[in-house]
Amino acid sequence: MRFRKPEIFLGVFLTVAVFALGMTLSSSPNQMTLPTAGIDLQRAVVAFLAISTILLATAAIGGKRFFARIFTGLDCASPLLTAVATAILAWLAYWQWDTLEKTDQSNRQINRAFVAGKTINISRDMPMYWQFTPIIENTGNTRAQNVEVHVYYDFSGDVNDRDTEKRTRPLFTPRADPEELLRANVDSEFARFDRIPLNLKSEIPIPGMGLISKQVDEMAERRADGYISGVITYDDVFKVSKRHISKFCFVIQPVKRGPEPTAISGGLCQFWNCVDEVECEYHKQRYEEEVRAIAATRSQRNP
Repeated sequence: MRFRKPEIFLGVFLTVAVFALGMTLSSSPNQMTLPTAGIDLQRAVVAFLAISTILLATAAIGGKRFFARIFTGLDCASPLLTAVATAILAWLAYWQWDTLEKTDQSNRQINRAFVAGKTINISRDMPMYWQFTPIIENTGNTRAQNVEVHVYYDFSGDVNDRDTEKRTRPLFTPRADPEELLRANVDSEFARFDRIPLNLKSEIPIPGMGLISKQVDEMAERRADGYISGVITYDDVFKVSKRHISKFCFVIQPVKRGPEPTAISGGLCQFWNCVDEVECEYHKQRYEEEVRAIAATRSQRNP
């Protein structure tokens, strides 16, 4: 059976129309624009199908004479029309693949693991001894794999938060970026928690550090603070994802009022509690901006 050129042309025309309509129906509302010109895809497809319907209706009413006029002289243009139709189909196929790829990336971002510091557990299980135990959690919708936690404990007695005249950095922040503190003070091969899985919506304590009561009392008398900060690296369950990094920081404040026993409060630092690379970079920028602002204020106060 041989098909006439009008039938072949209409076949290609309707194939493109149906393919475009299928992509339109499978796209989300925020993906309904052509990527180059910003054209409303739904309107474009509807107009395309409307033209097709008019042509088919005219063909049914007018018969061969109408199509004889339209397709007269298209013999030379047949290869060009085929090439154009093929190019359109190829572009539509690529666009659909690109849309599905972006959807897959969004799905990974929504469902991947997010591991971060949750809180610091302060206990006094033994006489004359305080124990500090960081707790991390996975708030994501999937398991975190190969979790490594590096922790840096600074109980040297920092008075930055209490002495406003000598303050060199924002309130409730450690001496530097936790990653820099670890690099300068802790063997990078030693992790407090090494290559363990962490299930979704779960938490786990990290082996902590203890201080004798005398040292805590001395910090309270000096009104000095301590800091526990760290870096977490881990993998998610998606094969194409790179290794993730997050940071945490807790401030420890011993307080002594008269003859009463020393009490200790702990909380999140102002900076460095970030769940991914983008947020950690934002914290770093904000921290450095405030450090520069404090330095400028001190130079104006003490020229």
